[in-house]
Amino acid sequence: MQKQMIMVATTASMIGQFNLDNIRLLIEMGYEVSVACNFKNGSSWNSDNSLDLNQYLNKIGVHCYNLPFSRSPLAIFENTRALLQLNSIFEKNKFKFVHCHTPMGGVISRLVANYHNVPTVYTAHGFHFFKGAPLKNWVVYYPVEKWLSSMTRILITINSQDFNIARRKFHSDKVVYIPGVGIDLQIFKKNNSQRKFTRKKLGLNDSQIMILSVGELNLNKNQRIIIEAINIIRNPKIKYFIVGIGSQCENLKNLVAKYGLNDYIKFLGYRTDIADLDRATDIFAFPSYREGLGLSAIEAMASGAVLLTSNRGGITEYSIDGKTGYSYNPDDVNGFVSGIKQIANHSEFRRDISEQNVIFAKKYSKQHVQNIMKKVYSQF
Repeated sequence: MQKQMIMVATTASMIGQFNLDNIRLLIEMGYEVSVACNFKNGSSWNSDNSLDLNQYLNKIGVHCYNLPFSRSPLAIFENTRALLQLNSIFEKNKFKFVHCHTPMGGVISRLVANYHNVPTVYTAHGFHFFKGAPLKNWVVYYPVEKWLSSMTRILITINSQDFNIARRKFHSDKVVYIPGVGIDLQIFKKNNSQRKFTRKKLGLNDSQIMILSVGELNLNKNQRIIIEAINIIRNPKIKYFIVGIGSQCENLKNLVAKYGLNDYIKFLGYRTDIADLDRATDIFAFPSYREGLGLSAIEAMASGAVLLTSNRGGITEYSIDGKTGYSYNPDDVNGFVSGIKQIANHSEFRRDISEQNVIFAKKYSKQHVQNIMKKVYSQF
């Protein structure tokens, strides 16, 4: 009989963006894979993307379960329903282990798995408690994660700060560090002809400076601070492109309109050509308040972009002020203004950092991460 495992996450986007390689690896290792997540709501993807993911997973033999997970811990009704439905799935299957992701998905699946004596792998995509985090994050999230760690066979962390906390303070049988979920370096390889083609489509000439942000439009991603900086600079040669959808989309568009920045800032919505946009950009802006690591920034580095980031959480693993670009406190608008000007006005600095970032990004290759994950999965 084929070995069974289940992967659980709150949202479909967590599965589609960060776990398809893991799923394919598990299938190669002989596992019958099931996936449980909310395919309908709460994702940074739209419904068509979630449907496409569901269809793709079915095509490669993955059993899909749509559960009413909510990212909010206050959504007690929805998450209780998700817990009961997940429990029913466990009752009908004999899983060798569960690999869970996201805060609520991780809480609920570990409780259910513990009840059924099924070992758990939990990937922490960035603890909410970290150096510089609000005190309430430590008060609320730290004790919960510490308690749940006793129900976790293997705890995977994606930055060294989380790894050190988990290894010293938590109760998991094993703590493993991986450098993110891995990127395909060939996909994000620099390509000057593609760079010119994409910039032309965006309406940019060679003398203009392109700033790019990729990510869900929410308060944590903090795209607002770059808009504020552009409003101060108001250099017609500097253009800011924002990729993504999310709860703050209208607020950000209204802010751009309020400042009269429609000629400076463009919203590109959900895109599937991220690699081309990365190759086209000069500066990748990533001013988040919290990140476990930040895959989109590393992809941009591999494409030769200079980084302009916050100095929080896992971002500090690869964003080194003055060496990969510049980093600031996420609310330091004057700092971001200075960073943009410094990068935009010094072409030699941009060229040198671009070349260095391509080399630095190699440590985050997909193959390296998959080798680690294969060792993790081989323990079950």
